[in-house]
Amino acid sequence: MDTGLIITKLSVNLCNNNVEKISELYNLLGEKDKAKIKTDLKTMLADSYVLQSA
Repeated sequence: MDTGLIITKLSVNLCNNNVEKISELYNLLGEKDKAKIKTDLKTMLADSYVLQSA
């Protein structure tokens, strides 16, 4: 699966708070990609949490 597609699916599942699917998708990424998007994931998680709390 393409890295961009995985990241898109990750962000969709973050919005839906689907932790199991997030883990599954994250594990499909290679080590370099995991390191590269780790900060982005943290930001997306924080944004998702804020949106759900509002």
